[in-house]
This record gives sequence, structure tokens and C-alpha cells, in this order.
Amino acid sequence: MYLDREAGVLLHISSLPSKFGIGDLGPEAFNFVDFLEETGQKIWQVLPLGPTGYTNSPYSCLSSIAGNPDLISPEKLFEIGFLSKKELAQIPKCNIDMVDFAAMYNNKNKVLRESFKKFKTTSNENVKAEFHEFCDQNNYWLHDFAMFMAITEYYAQNGHNGDWLGWDESLILRKPEVLAEWDQKLGEEVLYNKYLQFIFFKQWFELKNYANKKGVKMIGDIPIYVAFDSADVWANPEIFQLDENMKPTFVAGIPGGNPDEEGQKWGNPLYNWEVLKERNYDWLVARLKKNFELMNIVRLDHFRAFDTYFAIPFDSETTTTGQWLQTPGEEILQAFVNTFGEELPLIVEDYLDITERVIQLRDQFNLTGIKMLQFAFSGDENNGYLPQNFDKENYICYTSTHDNNTVRGWFNNASDNEKLFLCQQTQTDGQNVNWDLIKMALFSKANTASYQMQDILGLDENSRMNNPGTPSGNWAWRFHWDMVTDEIKETLRDLTKESGR
Repeated sequence: MYLDREAGVLLHISSLPSKFGIGDLGPEAFNFVDFLEETGQKIWQVLPLGPTGYTNSPYSCLSSIAGNPDLISPEKLFEIGFLSKKELAQIPKCNIDMVDFAAMYNNKNKVLRESFKKFKTTSNENVKAEFHEFCDQNNYWLHDFAMFMAITEYYAQNGHNGDWLGWDESLILRKPEVLAEWDQKLGEEVLYNKYLQFIFFKQWFELKNYANKKGVKMIGDIPIYVAFDSADVWANPEIFQLDENMKPTFVAGIPGGNPDEEGQKWGNPLYNWEVLKERNYDWLVARLKKNFELMNIVRLDHFRAFDTYFAIPFDSETTTTGQWLQTPGEEILQAFVNTFGEELPLIVEDYLDITERVIQLRDQFNLTGIKMLQFAFSGDENNGYLPQNFDKENYICYTSTHDNNTVRGWFNNASDNEKLFLCQQTQTDGQNVNWDLIKMALFSKANTASYQMQDILGLDENSRMNNPGTPSGNWAWRFHWDMVTDEIKETLRDLTKESGR
């Protein structure tokens, strides 16, 4: 079993302490691994690592395979000689409580471009060899991505800040002779984007290897869909439902609670399942393979769509025109098994609006399900999210996730009946509700217990990571070490040990 009886923390890299405006892959990430080891935690779960677009959401990336250059550590660049001590010291300091995306991006972009200059003139033959090997091994996605980013930057510099449908038609349609011309025209920027990916993955694997040596497994996250404005769609239009002008015909979302209620229109292009089936789902397999290289375990977001997916006409202003359509989910999962073996190290989002078939697929392929404790306190003693009602061990039990309120924030807004039922179940007064739910998760039969860093720190709704459906203010929360007292570390360590994890 890839998940033993163990526990861990959900914290995205961006939420780490840092003086550079956003958490990164530098010393504080290694310090966090040390914190996990010290408190007996064996899991570190992060959100998708891809380069984020204008929404700053890790679930809407410019590539589903590339890494996010914003997470590159300037201190690590200094260590390999790609920044001077003076340049490192001159980086403007930013807000330590929240990510200031605009200031961070401006500062980080200058730093990364300066480091690129040093990379081009380096005499370090080992680094040069590593870079060429990286480019060769990742050519199946890297060059298209670097081209996409270079062309996007070119158009932005010339006043176009929209998606790639605003490019010249010959670029939209990827005419080979035109791509070759632009490759030569933007060669320096293409090389720069390859360099950023080289550095990102170099730093990531240093962190992952350190964590694994400390007995900490890394859990990653894959959204089932990709963003339209991405290298994925531009470079692989045939595997998506697009018309002859490359516009999506249908997009993803979810319906409202009843037929007349408005749901959420996410806008992601939907897959062309007929084409993918003819190719034995090769693109999906390659994407998962890359994520298995990066992570020990991967969470599949929106697993409901492996059974049926909600298709909304692209031009529709409402989700009420959408419909549920069948997905070849069993064939996709079998393609994964054929490539990676019977025991797939996958966690699946299998809660809320799901079907019996979703559960059947989960169990047929022995995938790890999710139990969310915030859903447990409806007042029903038979509620399936109460730990005493878990039907098996193959679950990861969360106190909360990035899409939920923090435990304390949820409790502050819970109904009186929910609060009363929770206090009855935990035999507490609710004053330390974050620890009550952490303890409940730890002592459950679920193989894995997981909690957000915000819950360990006892923070309220002002510290939630994401509020789905709200356009701004998300993905910015960060912690700093003076929040983590000796008492917190001791409590977490003792509870983890007492629970046999």
C-alpha cells in the first residue's frame, strides 16, 4: 500500500515563509520538511505546481506539465552562482503575510532574467550538460511550452493581453513554416523559458529528494481539465472539443442544485474522447507519468468527471443549458494501469455530487477515497463522514482542504445544531475545535490523516486559501514561523504518536 497509517499537512509552496513575496523552493521549504519530521508527519501535500495565469490559480495553468517560475528560489540561484550576493540583497522585500502577486512577479521577473544572463555565460560544464539533458528528456512538451510563453510575451509587449486566439491565424493553426520562423525570431525568449523550467525542476527535485530521505512523501494534485489559454490546448488542439476556428464548442463546469439554479461555468475546454481513445489516451498517460516523477502520490481533482462530465455550450451565458455526458473513465484508468501497474498511487476527489459509478470506479481500481470531516456534523448518526462510519481504511481523512473554509472558520459559521452535534461527537466544548478535528482525523481508521497548516495554527476564515466562485483574494495566504509555537509542535507530535501514525 502506497499510503500507510500516517499523517501529514496540506500546504502549497506559495504559502511558505519568504522575504521575496511568495513561498518558494528555497531554504524555508527545507525547513518545513524538518518541521514535518520533528512533529512526526510523513506527508506533505501541495497544490498543482504549474505556471499560473492571470487568476493566480494553480488550477488554471498555462501548462499542465511545466513548473511555476514564481516558485523558483533566488537563494538557490545564488548557491549555484546565477545571482550575486549584491543582487540577492537588492531584491525588494514584500508582504510576509500574503502574496502580493503584482509586486512579486515584477521583482521575480527581474531576478530570473538577471540569472539567465549568468547562465548563458557560465563556465560550469556540469550545469550546461544538465540543461541539455533536461531539454532532450522533456522535448515532448518543453519546446511547445517555451514557444507558447515566448509568443505570449511578444504579443503582451505589443499590447495584446488576451488568449492565443488573438494571435496571427498562421500561429493559431500552427503552420510548420511559420512556427519555424517564430522559433528563430524569438529564439532568445524560447531559450529563457526552457532555462526557467530547467531551474524549477532542478530545485523541485532537490526538495523532493530531501523530503523522501527524511521519510516525508510528497502528494501532488492534477486537475482533470486544463485551461484554454495554455500550451496544452495550443499544441494539441486535436484532443479537445474545438471548432474550425479553434474556439471551444463546449466547456466544463457544474450545474446548480436544481435545474433552474445557476451553477459554475469553469470555461475549460472539454476533451475529444474519440481522438484520445484512438491514441490509447497517450496524452493523459504522459501527463500522469510526469506527475508521478514529481510526486510520490497524486490526487485526481474532480473525479466525478471520470464517470460523466458536465458540458456547457461555449457561447451559453448560463449553466442551465449544460448536460451530463458519458466519459470513458474505465478505459482511461485501465490505460493508467497498463502503463504504471495495478497499484496506482492515486487519491481521488470522490465526495459531494457523485454517482454510484464514481464509487465503483474508485473501488474497482483500488484508489484512495476522501473523507472530509466538515461534512460529518449534519446530526445524522449514520453520516458516512463520521469516522466511526468509515467502511474501510483506504481513505485520506481531511479536516479541511484549500477549497474549504478552515476548521475554525467553518465552526464560526456553522449552525447551532452542527456545533452541538460536533461537541457531542468530540466530547468537547468546541473551544479548540481545530485540535478536536485534527484528533478525530488522526484517530480514525483512515490510512492517512491530513490537515491544512491553517488548522494546525487555529486560524479562522480570514486565512482560507480559496473561496470557490469568488474572482479575487484567493491563493494568497502565507504563514511565518513565529506563528508555530513550541506548544503547537508538541501537541501535533504527541497526538500523531498516540494515534499510531
